Amino acid sequence: MRPLVPTLLSCLFVLTSCAERMQDDLTTPDTRAENRVPLEITCWHPSLLKTRSADPDETLISDINLFIFNEEGLLEEQRFLRGRKGEQMSVQTSLLKDVRYTLCACANFSFPLNGIRTLDDLRTYRFFLAYPDEYSRGMPMTGMLEGIQISEPGSLSIPLERMMAKVSLRIDRSRLDSGVRLYIRSVEIGNCPRSACLFGESAAQGSADTFPVGFLKTYREVDALNTEDTPGMSREVSVYLLENIQQELHPTACSYIEIKAEYYSADAHTEPGNYLIYRFYIGESEGSYSLRRNCHYHFTVFPEGNGMNGDAWHVDRSGLTSATTGSIRIMPSGFIVGKIGEEIHVWAEFSPQDAPFDIGMEELEFDRGRGIYDYRIDEDGHGVTLTLRKSGSGILYMEAGAPVNDAAMAIVLVE
Repeated sequence: MRPLVPTLLSCLFVLTSCAERMQDDLTTPDTRAENRVPLEITCWHPSLLKTRSADPDETLISDINLFIFNEEGLLEEQRFLRGRKGEQMSVQTSLLKDVRYTLCACANFSFPLNGIRTLDDLRTYRFFLAYPDEYSRGMPMTGMLEGIQISEPGSLSIPLERMMAKVSLRIDRSRLDSGVRLYIRSVEIGNCPRSACLFGESAAQGSADTFPVGFLKTYREVDALNTEDTPGMSREVSVYLLENIQQELHPTACSYIEIKAEYYSADAHTEPGNYLIYRFYIGESEGSYSLRRNCHYHFTVFPEGNGMNGDAWHVDRSGLTSATTGSIRIMPSGFIVGKIGEEIHVWAEFSPQDAPFDIGMEELEFDRGRGIYDYRIDEDGHGVTLTLRKSGSGILYMEAGAPVNDAAMAIVLVE
């Protein structure tokens, strides 16, 4: 594991990170044949079941482009292999004794690479993604063995590296003022590269080489950031991007994280469809904006105080509404989906907090009478725990008196 230097971003939060090499690099054994050197690449397809459906399977191999170049860098042989889940992919060939070769493998491109005549052609080839989460057939991977010289029968293996970096985020809310609440609704990679070189360092070439909307996770996909793993500290959410080596800050090429959050405090809040937005550049060390292939970066974000300090780029407050006249909203959202047997906590947040409040007993009793759910009201009377009993839908209606003089409604859908 390679620790990175903590970086202070304005007065908003401290961002710490560390990077480690992503594991499970692929190596494959060969078989022997008399006076020949067989080369065999074998790939097993692991289970496609994942804990988070939006995450790519980091070990999946669906196809392989194999290239053999002679010592002059000229292509001598090219193979394209396809596989199916649970099936081995293998290829055997023979090499001349005491001649130097370079062996290259490219995985999960879905098509044969055409027009490759020399090793330089392959080194300068750029792989393009059609969209930022195009990983259903597996993450793009490459591997190279240079100066291979065979004098007797044996076996060779080509280790593969993922061409992408993995970025995992956590939120530590322990430095927020009392009464400040953040509910993360999306995480996105800004300046997410469209393409990368197969071998050597690769960098986005500017706005034309990045996606307008990068790798994105929303709502249920980022629920871990709203769930505590330890007091104040959330669980992790991961996003992915092709390698992007940037030694200096280039606003149209350096990758960054954008976090959209629903926000509530005594002074301000976000209305439905609006968000408090955090943005920050990411890199492997202080002063660097590089994200290297086959590396896993861990970042912890610490919002401080009221969570709104920082310049306009790092903290976009345009989605906030002042709470000077009072407000009310139902949390965690106005549309709640759950399964039979699940318990869901729903509550109202209103300001000022001494305003009269009605939790909506009529609606609760009506839906309980229909068998949709049972309920248990919180001790402070501002929330309710629903135990979902039957498929269907119900309504929660909560109302606050002066100076709020407003109500909030939530739809409950039981699947």
